[in-house]
Amino acid sequence: MERTFTTQEVALRDGKNGNPTWMIYRDGVYDITEYLKLNEHPGGNDMIVECAGKDATKEMDDFGHSKSALAMLKKYKIGELNQCDQSKFQKQSAENFSDGLPEKRRSKKRMFIFCG
Repeated sequence: MERTFTTQEVALRDGKNGNPTWMIYRDGVYDITEYLKLNEHPGGNDMIVECAGKDATKEMDDFGHSKSALAMLKKYKIGELNQCDQSKFQKQSAENFSDGLPEKRRSKKRMFIFCG
């Protein structure tokens, strides 16, 4: 079973004051601390640091990333967001998008999850 995290737990890992750097992408949680040390991001580390401790899905999808970049990201995955904190869009793998953006789908069935 994959480990789950809350958005509050991720927010504490913002890379500041010696903390590790985590981010969220499509409800997955990634520890990108080691990747930042490599300083290999084509857009520079500053772009990544802006999303540290936050959900980077919109920023990553707006810019668009190659399949190889998304495959590289997989090795930094440490878990998933818990069900209460998951995003509104349906989770789909990046390979299903022709333009890098998620398709909007509406379910005929609605599921309600009460948290708290």
